Amino acid sequence: MAGESVITEPVIPGQGSPVDMDALREAVEFLRPALHADGGDLILMDVDSEGVVAVELVGACGTCPLSVVTMTAGIEALFKQRVPGVTGVVARTPTVQLPGYA
Repeated sequence: MAGESVITEPVIPGQGSPVDMDALREAVEFLRPALHADGGDLILMDVDSEGVVAVELVGACGTCPLSVVTMTAGIEALFKQRVPGVTGVVARTPTVQLPGYA
């Protein structure tokens, strides 16, 4: 995996969601340069039927103590402003399974 990007194109169900998915993707691309400048990124994980967008902050953003501020004052505010149908944003943390601990 060395040398490969860990950021992949997200798979977003979005079925039954009031969220404008094209506008959401555009908003993510608008945000990315700021996140990349700090050594981080985000992955869109899900969009539910209530308009709540789940994202995972990765890289430096995933471990930053200010990630809560980034999530609410930055990401959520921008999504609500630019993306019709977004009612909120929640952070998802990756599920990690350690070898030998099932």
